[in-house]
Amino acid sequence: MIYFMKFVSICMAMVLHCHAFTQNENWAFGDSAGLSFSTLPPTFLLTNIWTFEPCASISDSLGNNLLFYTNGQKVWNKYNEVMPNGSDLLINVFGGYASSVTQGVIIAPKPASDKEFYLIYMAEGGLMYSVVNIELDGGLGDVTDENIWLNTTDPVLQKMQAVKHANGRDWWVILLRWPPKAATKILGTLSFF
Repeated sequence: MIYFMKFVSICMAMVLHCHAFTQNENWAFGDSAGLSFSTLPPTFLLTNIWTFEPCASISDSLGNNLLFYTNGQKVWNKYNEVMPNGSDLLINVFGGYASSVTQGVIIAPKPASDKEFYLIYMAEGGLMYSVVNIELDGGLGDVTDENIWLNTTDPVLQKMQAVKHANGRDWWVILLRWPPKAATKILGTLSFF
């Protein structure tokens, strides 16, 4: 019985720990699909996204409200409208219409800011980023800096993830590089991007 209680306690701790980052509560993906995990059971969200694979979304700090989402080509606000300057991101597209880059776009809050976010995406020949300021356009957001090249020394493949730095402020962007089975990382700080 004691082992069972320890097991249940560890599982509960893992669930609570995994659920701590509430900005991931609302997802937009696929063909106009979305899910909100802020309710039990999760509820369906209607979105305007259309993508084969790359997609990212972010919610407010409480996880209650979707702030915006992207497929790496366009950025939509919480009302499913394309943000100002949010229609020409240069993610690597497939066949001229949609991208099939797996894990090709991520959203990371800008360090020391609760109103700005980095969109980091894989473009033809490397990695790019744009900045979204959620305070602009009446609180619906605007893409303020667009399609800025990140200096990556190695060609990168279709895998990317952002991980919070141990300092609690900055972000590590982890990439699979060429040749395969080798990884590279980029530290996203206040002055890096």
